[in-house]
Amino acid sequence: DSGVAAMMFAADPANELRAAVFCDYGQRAVAPERRAAQRLASRLNVELRDVALPWLAELARASGSVHTTAFASPGRRSGTLDSRSAR
Repeated sequence: DSGVAAMMFAADPANELRAAVFCDYGQRAVAPERRAAQRLASRLNVELRDVALPWLAELARASGSVHTTAFASPGRRSGTLDSRSAR
């Protein structure tokens, strides 16, 4: 996980962590993931840089990914799978 890697990197006095990056690619869990990234950046005392990746979001939607906001449907819990994702 990138959070673990950042913590390990920052723990070595020979390293200097200068920023953290959060990538928004249209994932359904964007809000909690961004909050977690902000907490980690705060703990590491670095700026969090937000990067929007609309091209990756479009690619995910086009591929039928269940992990994008475009795939969410009413009545469906986040993180649940249906027969389309089992293929």
